[in-house]
Amino acid sequence: MSQKYVNGTKLMSRVTIITAFYNDFETVGKVLRSVEDLSHLFSIEHIIVNSSPNAEFGELGKISPDLCRRVIFDEPNGVYAALNKGLRHASSEYIFILHANDYLTNVGAFCKAFEEVQDPSVDFVHSNIEYSGISSSAKITRTWNGSDFSPLKLSFGWMPAHTSIIYKKECFEKVGHFDENYKIAGDYEWLLRAFQSGMRTKYVDCFYVNMSLGGVSSGLSFLKLKEDYIAIRKYLPFPFFTLLFKRLLKLQQIRVVKV
Repeated sequence: MSQKYVNGTKLMSRVTIITAFYNDFETVGKVLRSVEDLSHLFSIEHIIVNSSPNAEFGELGKISPDLCRRVIFDEPNGVYAALNKGLRHASSEYIFILHANDYLTNVGAFCKAFEEVQDPSVDFVHSNIEYSGISSSAKITRTWNGSDFSPLKLSFGWMPAHTSIIYKKECFEKVGHFDENYKIAGDYEWLLRAFQSGMRTKYVDCFYVNMSLGGVSSGLSFLKLKEDYIAIRKYLPFPFFTLLFKRLLKLQQIRVVKV
């Protein structure tokens, strides 16, 4: 496997990025271009699980030699079924899930986080995220600043920003894939399961992903509250308490950006 260097630091070259599309036509180009930017420093395997029979990926031809992109067609059985299908096809040691309404913003910051996930004592890394509208001209309106993990924080509703996580593939081999019974909170349930199994994460203070407001999981809905509660009840002793603090922590954590 070839190696690449960033500022004199050797990087493992192979990363699998998984994106699940379902009628996300407005953001296809932005997602694909952001992955292509990353391919200048990594050998990228980009797996697109497409559940939209009428979707067109006309920009697939605009790729670099270090970008292998595959489109896998699937029945529309929910985002976690699509992500699990992508995970089953992933061939790289490292996994990054780039949701259909999100995009990468800072290659250098991604490299910084990637260096940390190569630490043998770390299973996955997380960072901060930016929020903006879905349109290509939308400005950043909010940020979410992460923090270091401690087991006590879980009972107080703490959780890393799931859209920022770079995983080692072995994480999914150890604790399994996403639970497809969830519609929105499958990421949260997986993280609770991972932490309960003893997995270790590291916080990297940087921004490299933008999460578009208006996506399935960005709002506060009854279904999100219900699924969060179900997940918490499986792994933590005081689910109502944890759910309440999770909501309060979300309000406290968000930084509003003046535009």
